[in-house]
Amino acid sequence: MATCEFYEKCPIYNRFKTEMLKNIYIRQYCSGDFTKCQRYQIRQKTGKPAPEDLLPDGKTLSKFHG
Repeated sequence: MATCEFYEKCPIYNRFKTEMLKNIYIRQYCSGDFTKCQRYQIRQKTGKPAPEDLLPDGKTLSKFHG
């Protein structure tokens, strides 16, 4: 399966407190069906990076305690 072209520069993963949770998101979105990633969709649509607090599932870090 392909990996998202933005994976290596995605800033969201530096903000996770646990490796386990980070790895779940990576498997589900970055190495999985990355076209479902809200961050990816914004980047593709606008050509600009997604907000730094936006998670791949569309939630924000301010509402999520990962």
